[in-house]
Amino acid sequence: MESHEIKALRLEKNLSQEELGEVCGVGKTAVNKWEKGKTSPSGSALLWLQQLRHGIIVVSSFTELEVELMDRNVSERHSESVK
Repeated sequence: MESHEIKALRLEKNLSQEELGEVCGVGKTAVNKWEKGKTSPSGSALLWLQQLRHGIIVVSSFTELEVELMDRNVSERHSESVK
């Protein structure tokens, strides 16, 4: 996912960098670096971004525990599909 796509997605979903970071399990500094093209998301953060882009997840007020549980579920499904 390109830096401009990440920023466009964040703005489309009306999220701050901090909120997008919470969804992806990273800090707002990481999101800022993604948007500036200094680094790229990887691993579960990239999966979260792709799911957000395709409407698989809807952003609301998730607790950290809920995000952790969803992240585990996504990782399990991803590893099963790779087998």
